[in-house]
Parts: sequence; structure tokens; C-alpha cells
Amino acid sequence: MTFTVHHLGFGESDSDSYWAMEGHGQRVAFIGDVVLNHVHAYGADAHTFEWLKNLDRLITELQGFDRIYPGHGDSGGIELLEWQKSYLQELRGTINDLAKGRTELSEDEKAELVEHMNEKFPDTKLDFLLINSADPVAKELSS
Repeated sequence: MTFTVHHLGFGESDSDSYWAMEGHGQRVAFIGDVVLNHVHAYGADAHTFEWLKNLDRLITELQGFDRIYPGHGDSGGIELLEWQKSYLQELRGTINDLAKGRTELSEDEKAELVEHMNEKFPDTKLDFLLINSADPVAKELSS
């Protein structure tokens, strides 16, 4: 078995990486919090633009892998990365629309954000992560 760590840089956190394991005819990847499968994003580090770039990179690099293990939720395939990308695009667009260039959302706007994201992505857990991420992402988008 060969284990290789791949540095991704900014993304979900200030320093993301993933591990690829290859051997015995299998290729699997342990991608940590690059994907939070059906868990609201932790965007408080405000690197959602870079996070999206990492997802594009992994969608390419992990083609043909047998299994992908995210930081939260069930394992799967490339669809996990595509789900996270879709989620982040929706999150950024919704926060951008609500903030209208401001760096913070009101409590009512945060409640609207949670309601919208839960409608678009049902069965997604940990609403508090979404609330805690709203202002940092609004600030990221305003700069």
C-alpha cells in the first residue's frame, strides 16, 4: 500500500490536504473536510473561492478512485465533490444576494439563509455552522 499526502492550501480551513491510498488493486482517498457530506459548510475561515478551486482540482484528480472518504458523512464517489461544489456555489450566491455588498447579515437575513439552504439541500445537518459562516463569507464576497 502506498499513502501519499497532497497539499491543497486554503479551502475549508487555512490548510487543507487529502491522502490517497493505492494498492492491492484499489485506490481510495481520504479528503477530510474538503467535503462535509450533508453537513452545512464551515465557512468561517472565509476561503470559499479557494475551496471551490480545490473541489475542481479533486474532481479531476480523483477520477477513477474506488472510494472517497469525506470528513463528515458517508463515503462515496465523485458525486460527493459535486454535491459540495453545488452547495458552496448556492451558499455564496445566496449570501451575496442577501448582503448586497455588506460584510454582515442581520439576524433575519441569517434565518432566511438557513431556511433557503435547508430547502435547497434537505437533510443537511448543523445549522449553527451556516449561521457562523454567514458574516465571514459575506466579508469574503465583498472584497
